[in-house]
Amino acid sequence: KRWLMREGLRVSLGGGIEACLKGKLTLHGYYQCMFEEEERKGREREKVVMSVRAKEFCSFLVLVGRIRNNRVVEIERGLVARNKDEFYIPLKLSTIPSAKEFEKAVSSLSPTQQDFSSMFRSLQLSDSLFTIISVPLRPQLEKVMGVYRGDLMKEIKLSERLLKLLIEFQISPDLLSYSNETIPGKKKRMGHKKLKHQRKAVRRLKKNCKTFEEIIEQQKRDEIEEQRRILEMARVEEYSRWKAVAQNKKIRVPTYNFKKIDQEMQRRHDNQNELKMRQIQATNKEIKNRRGIFKFLQRKEEKKYRKQ
Repeated sequence: KRWLMREGLRVSLGGGIEACLKGKLTLHGYYQCMFEEEERKGREREKVVMSVRAKEFCSFLVLVGRIRNNRVVEIERGLVARNKDEFYIPLKLSTIPSAKEFEKAVSSLSPTQQDFSSMFRSLQLSDSLFTIISVPLRPQLEKVMGVYRGDLMKEIKLSERLLKLLIEFQISPDLLSYSNETIPGKKKRMGHKKLKHQRKAVRRLKKNCKTFEEIIEQQKRDEIEEQRRILEMARVEEYSRWKAVAQNKKIRVPTYNFKKIDQEMQRRHDNQNELKMRQIQATNKEIKNRRGIFKFLQRKEEKKYRKQ
């Protein structure tokens, strides 16, 4: 069954922060039947697996939890599915006895124990509603970035860059968003102003993305350079230690120039790459020659057929 929610569901995000979710609500049912004889024989119940699959250039957030009451959802797990991601989540199900079975099992207990059993059963029933929430990321990204709805529809590459910066590098949305106080209002001839605002917002977002990507690339280069410097210092220390030991034992130590060694290694690597490129070019040339010979023979056969 499917219907629209008049009042949204409240989701706790931690730290006293709650989000209100509104949208389409769908109720699914799962019926699993097992007879007593099969249960006595120890037959295992069917395993239930939830499959999450994202299409190309599509991204959404999946939240899994339980409904505590009419409007409160307790989230237990969450994941982001992007660009053909596919997840399989096994669901562990537990059976609850029916009302008749419960009454039959509790009838022989004392009133106090019956009250306790009824309270425990009500707690079990309150946690039996499993909830799956799917939130598309692009509309929420447009709201966070301060642009109109649909402005990022055709900007697929920009959307992917923004999501990468937000999810992987945890950059604040305030540093990436487009903030403009003079947003065009709902007046006549608003189409031109809206289009102008859209182009300006997209340009600003691209500029902000490029700035942070350059900063991240520079940090990566600095880290690589730092690791290279540490490795060079370790090699120099090892060489000096070996040289000191050799001088004590009066052993002749060859002098190493690490810069020349690195240059020689780079030259050999370049030669290997050049050799691979020559092999690829020769293979392509041979394929072209074979195609030319095949076409020549094909034309020759066609001429013979026409003469006949």
